[in-house]
Amino acid sequence: MWQSSTGQVPSSDSRMMSTWNEGSESTNSAVLTSSGRKPNRKDFVVIKGLGTGGYAKVVLVYHKDDPNSRYAMKCISKASVEHSLEKNLARNIKRERSILGSLDNPFVTNLYYAFQSDEHLYLVMEYIKGGNLMEHLIQCQESNKSLSEGQIRLYIAEMILGLEYLHSKGIIYRDLKLENILIRDDGHLCLSDFGLAKEIDTSSEDSRTYTLTGAPGYIAPEIINEDSRTNHGYGQSCDLWSLGIVVYMMACSYPPFFDNNDSMLELFDKILNSPVVFDDRDCKVSDELQSLIFGLLKKDPAQRLTIERVKNHPFFEDLDWDKVTRREYPPENIPQEPRLSRPISLDSIICDSGEETNSTKRYSGFSFDGVTSTAG
Repeated sequence: MWQSSTGQVPSSDSRMMSTWNEGSESTNSAVLTSSGRKPNRKDFVVIKGLGTGGYAKVVLVYHKDDPNSRYAMKCISKASVEHSLEKNLARNIKRERSILGSLDNPFVTNLYYAFQSDEHLYLVMEYIKGGNLMEHLIQCQESNKSLSEGQIRLYIAEMILGLEYLHSKGIIYRDLKLENILIRDDGHLCLSDFGLAKEIDTSSEDSRTYTLTGAPGYIAPEIINEDSRTNHGYGQSCDLWSLGIVVYMMACSYPPFFDNNDSMLELFDKILNSPVVFDDRDCKVSDELQSLIFGLLKKDPAQRLTIERVKNHPFFEDLDWDKVTRREYPPENIPQEPRLSRPISLDSIICDSGEETNSTKRYSGFSFDGVTSTAG
């Protein structure tokens, strides 16, 4: 069963919900309640809506003990999850919470709190007010501008460090796309949305996964190819393919395989069989950048560039990776907070009253307070 990245992907993972009782630690700083108790919905005040989806809403909030704080709070309807046709949706949401609670890196978004009421699950995350890379590229197009190769170089480097961190923790991201690359107010990037991410045992001989999932325009050939996926699975190299798509779009402002008139099957056929080409009339890039893109978009994952080979590629010859890690290279573009594409009324985004009563449906191990996960 196909699931795109707009929803949650069914999984063959056999771990049961009880594994969520395991603790995880984070060094994220967060505001605890003045009484020292665990936070809940009533501790947060809604400022405005940020977005809505099939079973979740995202709102901008502040903690009532710190009116200057800002968080993005994802409100997930339990009823929508329980009645969803998407197989294993509840387990995948809990997996996302588990992954978020284990992450602490400047190039991925931070989770500060997780809790639940009778009606909703809540993820309180870092608010990245600069918008996403897709919005930024659209703004560039509207103003007849393009990203310089210097800015593209820094963006790629920061994405690579984010992926390197995730891969070092045994995580396949599986959803690297322009919409999930957020821009902080200082212009540096971070990766977001881990609803499709998968943890694998990299020490095992079978450090592969087999699920057909991802954003269609960014999905790697080894995931699309049913015979290859079913018999051999795929690994973390699929994230490098998605990075290649992102880099091509930053350089050319359009995707390498997708045409507006293409069906899903036509798109997948192009990903599997069509070569990567550059139209010199509207996509002028250096030989080094072209070489990098070709290396990332190798259809055979065994021939595709690895993270280490990307870092040693001639396109990054003069780059100091330690300075990238410390975020010492100044970005050329400092974003303005994007306007909402359409107003979202408060009536439509208030998740619930936040009353905590004895619910018949509790998600064990979901709570997180910025320091340790709890069993609540």
